[in-house]
Amino acid sequence: MLLLDDSVKLIILQFSFSNPSIVPASIKQVESESLDDRKIRKSREDTDTSEIIIEPTENAYLAYFIDDLKTAGYEIVDALYQPRVDPKDLAEKRTYHMVRFLFARTESIEKIYEGFLKIRPTIYTDLEGMCVDAIWRVRALLNPLSKNGKDVYGQHALSINLEVRKPLFNPDDHHVLTWEKDEDGNRIGDEPVPIMPDYCLRIENDFLKLVQ
Repeated sequence: MLLLDDSVKLIILQFSFSNPSIVPASIKQVESESLDDRKIRKSREDTDTSEIIIEPTENAYLAYFIDDLKTAGYEIVDALYQPRVDPKDLAEKRTYHMVRFLFARTESIEKIYEGFLKIRPTIYTDLEGMCVDAIWRVRALLNPLSKNGKDVYGQHALSINLEVRKPLFNPDDHHVLTWEKDEDGNRIGDEPVPIMPDYCLRIENDFLKLVQ
């Protein structure tokens, strides 16, 4: 668990997935990440001082999380989409898709551009769709907040990473079905059942937690 007090100034929700049709049309696209960019990013990640708040956990649902963020006093202040090189592709030709939403504590917001404010309701709607339509592997890291290349004492940014997307619905809006299996991998039951989450990511009494 993590207490989301006023020291946690920023919360980053970052989704990574392979299907480009999932990218919301409302999100601005930035230049694709080059191989050199990826090397720089990975070297920075390898030397950071992150504190693990949630270990990688499969089958997490976020349907209630955006409302939780609003209640806890956070608002979207930016969103972007970037195609990136798929690290699992040894030829380094295949890409995956990264969509990032940046939330800030309301009292810490200095300025939001008018153009972004106009489309923010649509961005909220698109984000909520990504949270409702699928379950994800979630992991969360707490990082020092950095400004102008320097860490700000006592202030933090929470990074919540969502990967391994499992859609809950088919294109015809029917539930995706799967067979339940025993410990040996054998099918059990008379018919396949809807995919269900194992956890919900929630903020309860200002604490970030996974609820079974």
